[in-house]
Amino acid sequence: MANFNTHLITASTISGIAATTLFGVGVLSGEEALLNFALGSVGGLLPDLDSDNSIIVKAMFSVIAVIIAFMTVFRLSTILFIAEMMLAWLAAFIVVYFIGFGIFKRFTVHRGIFHSIPAGVLFGFIIIFVFSEVLYFPSLSAWMTGFFVMIGYLVHLILDEIYSVDLANQKIKRSFGSAVKLWQSDNIPGTVIVYSIILVGFFLLPPAQPFVDTIFNPALIATFKERLLPANSWFMQLR
Repeated sequence: MANFNTHLITASTISGIAATTLFGVGVLSGEEALLNFALGSVGGLLPDLDSDNSIIVKAMFSVIAVIIAFMTVFRLSTILFIAEMMLAWLAAFIVVYFIGFGIFKRFTVHRGIFHSIPAGVLFGFIIIFVFSEVLYFPSLSAWMTGFFVMIGYLVHLILDEIYSVDLANQKIKRSFGSAVKLWQSDNIPGTVIVYSIILVGFFLLPPAQPFVDTIFNPALIATFKERLLPANSWFMQLR
């Protein structure tokens, strides 16, 4: 399968292209484009949360723990004093990094249910919920963040499948089919749980219609075609 650098570079490239395109057609502001680029890049690493490489997993859990700790403080900032916010930050970090990490490692195996399409949707839904209900982003902006995480996640899965094919020896490795999948055949309970959470998510998340209307707006396609290539000489405005 692809290594860490390959996953990061590819997910960052795809996310960068998508973010730049949406910025160019006026859907995203500069700040939103940068945020979604970062989320897409991180999404390209999320499937390896179940990796056997403890260094990578711990680093990723550290980032997640810090983010959740800050979001906890932001959520409670209006009712807590400064000292209480510091304790709340520390408590949230400890719960996620030490307790959450231990539970996660206990019940996951590499290339398990986390290496699947529904897991990517689940992570996307979690991000949408956080940005909508915790950080109070508008519906369109929240769905956009989840969309970029899903893009990065899917890029990771596709890369793993590509690396499962040995082009030199013209053979398919045993790992083929273990990444881009809709369920984990040897973990039906885990698969059911993931799909159940996704189903519940449809009722908890903000309306997706603004996002759908924006992405599939014919005017957006027309703007993209108009702004994709210069009509005359390249970089003429800079001369």
